[in-house]
Amino acid sequence: MAAAPFFIGFPRNIIQADALEIHLKSEGRGIDNVVYIDVDHHILIERLTGRWVCASCGETFHLISNPPKIIDRCDSCNEALIQREDDREETVKERLRVNDELTKQLEIYYGERGNFKKINGLKNINDVAKDILSVLKK
Repeated sequence: MAAAPFFIGFPRNIIQADALEIHLKSEGRGIDNVVYIDVDHHILIERLTGRWVCASCGETFHLISNPPKIIDRCDSCNEALIQREDDREETVKERLRVNDELTKQLEIYYGERGNFKKINGLKNINDVAKDILSVLKK
């Protein structure tokens, strides 16, 4: 069976997984591996809530990886930085909770088929990439 292309963040639930499987089978293809990059919630929350955007020019900053020179002002136009609703901690925590529920279902679904692979996402990006490529080459 020919391998399917990459689907990042899809399927998100069992209904989508079933539909994808039916569609791929109709084309004589299948799924070789499902790769899940596992990262602790506290790190994801830090990464996802650190983004701030300029209300005027749209310039994006991250409090850890790309901080503005002045904490609440845009480096480009000196206007106020805002945090989008979907970057707020409460919103991020709820998204992660829902994602965990869906991922557990998909882990069982694909685990029963023997093609669910979990990768440690806490390593440096080069090691994570090597781990993913190793899984995909098998």
